Amino acid sequence: MSALRHGDSARAKALFAALPTDARETKRLRQISGLIHLANGDLTAASAAFVDADPLLYAATVAALGSEAPPIDLSVPDNVTWPGQYVDEAAYLAASGQRAAALKSLERAVDLGFRDHRHLGALPFFSSLKNDPAYEAIVARIKEDIAFQRKLLQSDDTLMRALGLTVDRS
Repeated sequence: MSALRHGDSARAKALFAALPTDARETKRLRQISGLIHLANGDLTAASAAFVDADPLLYAATVAALGSEAPPIDLSVPDNVTWPGQYVDEAAYLAASGQRAAALKSLERAVDLGFRDHRHLGALPFFSSLKNDPAYEAIVARIKEDIAFQRKLLQSDDTLMRALGLTVDRS
């Protein structure tokens, strides 16, 4: 995932290929395989990887391929606090042409702590939203939050040392 977040799909693919075959069959790694395929523009292979690993991204790839997506239950219990659930939901909604609902799901993800704007940029489902002022505001909010957190961290020498980060106040 780190290689994908840094836009290096070739490295991600090589790292994935180096894994033992049985490890690649875990649900999370099938999902990562699908994300690697998305990064390489192969929606068909991504769809095949997501089929059992991630129902929302599977439906999003099917919709993006122009086929009828399987019915998805988007009702999320109030106690779901995993932001990734809302990002995947937003991907499905965006791929299905439901822009306003997709933006609302992204806002919910950010409210719950999602801060990976690179991941959003790597998912083709959000390409139709990239010039939307609401989408731009969501990305700007993420970047502002990261900058604030970085500034807060860098202001605390003890925390920086505890995390193994260098402190240079010269």
